[in-house]
Amino acid sequence: MARPENCQLTGEWPTDVPLSAPVYVPGGVVFQGTATFTILQGATVIGTAVSVTVVNGAANVTYVLPAGTPGGTYTIQISYHDAGGVFADSIDST
Repeated sequence: MARPENCQLTGEWPTDVPLSAPVYVPGGVVFQGTATFTILQGATVIGTAVSVTVVNGAANVTYVLPAGTPGGTYTIQISYHDAGGVFADSIDST
């Protein structure tokens, strides 16, 4: 799975933030499982985590930030779970 990056939010931000991540293994893309996006400031979850089914090797969500979320440095964490057991679960965040 792609490693997310820290992001810097400044100024006024929309409450709906589109996020996407490629989901892959060394041999190619993943076509099953669930990816969960979480935005954190330190250990504090901002808003509510959003889960989506992986489609064609990609996970795409709209993450809703609470109104009034201040600018700052945030971590985007993505966890992957394959209920079918074909691929190992993983969590990436930076």
